[in-house]
Amino acid sequence: MANDPKSIGSQIDCLARLTGAPDSFVEQVRSLFLTKGLSLEDAVAPYLDALEEAFRREEMIRRSTGRARESLSRLNHQFNRLGDAYRRQIEELKRMRSAASATSSGSGSRGAKSRKRQRLLIATDRPAVVTRTQRDVAILVPGPSDPQ
Repeated sequence: MANDPKSIGSQIDCLARLTGAPDSFVEQVRSLFLTKGLSLEDAVAPYLDALEEAFRREEMIRRSTGRARESLSRLNHQFNRLGDAYRRQIEELKRMRSAASATSSGSGSRGAKSRKRQRLLIATDRPAVVTRTQRDVAILVPGPSDPQ
């Protein structure tokens, strides 16, 4: 690197600029060193790999989170489109049903009148009883020589 920082603080600043890390993360890293009793002016060499790894991981997590948010937004948009299509189909079904019921009610009144006339024409002195079709099924009982 052209501007090799020698202190922990300057390395943190350099990595923050390179990765675009948010200020909150930079402050967390700084406070980690301070709580461990290390000065930000100390030499960075023993901590260089760990710092680079931390900033690289933070950047990777931030990018993954951004992609997840975009995917979630697209998915939400698709669900909204699906819901709109579903509502349109339901409305179309309701219109078709109401049109069908209007058509059948118009012809249904004529059909009911003709059925009434038929009933009157075939009416007899005794009422008709409708029962279920009955079938004779022979129950076979084994004889004395058949296996029981």
